[in-house]
Amino acid sequence: MREARILAPEQTDAVDPMRIARFFSSDLYRSFANARVRREFKFSVVVPARDYYPEVDDPEETVLLQGVVDCLLETEEGFTVIDFKTDRVRPETAPRRARDYAPQLAAYAVAVQKIFDRPIVAKKLFFLETGQTIEC
Repeated sequence: MREARILAPEQTDAVDPMRIARFFSSDLYRSFANARVRREFKFSVVVPARDYYPEVDDPEETVLLQGVVDCLLETEEGFTVIDFKTDRVRPETAPRRARDYAPQLAAYAVAVQKIFDRPIVAKKLFFLETGQTIEC
C-alpha cells in the first residue's frame, strides 16, 4: 500500500501486521464465508427519545440516531453486528472494556433491525490488540 501510494509512509508505519493477521486467523473472520458482508454501513433512523433519554416525558418525542457500523454479516437467520476496536487492552481487561461498548452495539442493532426488519442474531466486538472476539 505504501508503494502504490494508497497510504502515506506514516500510515503504513502505524500498521501492526500481527494485529491484522490475528483477525484473518480468527473464527470471526471464518464466519464471513457463509454471509453477505456489508462494510462501513452508514445509517440514520428516528427512534423514540425515551430509549436514550429516560427523562423525556413525551412518548411521541423522537431523536435521530446516526452512525456507521464497521461490519454487518447477513445470513438466513439475520444479522451479526461487528465493531472493530483498536483499544490497547490485555486479554483479561477486554471483557470489561467490551461492557463499555455494549450500548453502542445495542444502538447499532436497533438501527439495523429497524432498517432491514430482520432479526439481529449477534453483536460482536473484535479487539485488534488481542485478537479477541467478545459477544455483547
